[in-house]
Amino acid sequence: FVPNAPDDASSLRERGSDLAVGIYGDLPQEMRSRQLLTDRFVCVVRRGHPALGKRFALDQFVAYPHLQVAPRGKPGGYIDDVLRERGRTRTVARAVPYFLTALQLLAQTDYVLTISERLAQRFAGPLALEVLEVPLKLRPYALSLLWHPRLDADEAHAFLREVFVRAARE
Repeated sequence: FVPNAPDDASSLRERGSDLAVGIYGDLPQEMRSRQLLTDRFVCVVRRGHPALGKRFALDQFVAYPHLQVAPRGKPGGYIDDVLRERGRTRTVARAVPYFLTALQLLAQTDYVLTISERLAQRFAGPLALEVLEVPLKLRPYALSLLWHPRLDADEAHAFLREVFVRAARE
């Protein structure tokens, strides 16, 4: 297991990895992909966060420091692009590479985290977190598998792809 890289397709092409899971835009034509699930973004804060009890509007969203999951090691991204289109910015106080790390850190801080609704709902109870609507119009996203076609007929690889598909369905 290795973290996502800015160019997962190159790693797959050059045999640096066998399968990638992520949110992908334009991909090289030779790559194979399979959508696992679609989800939407929500905001998460710790119970007792100062934003609770008030209308969580865009002004509050950008006023609080943010925690960002940056699995490819590069802060910024879709939410920052949407904010920029509206003439706004947010302060990313911390960027971490892993979702669980971000959720555990969030539970102890006044950061705001924008994350997948599935993850937010799964960990809200155990980590004493509150889920809020994002005060921005954000499009849903697809999480997909990506692999090189040389592995299409590989039985073990096909089995592993199906394990991911079943897990996503559950």
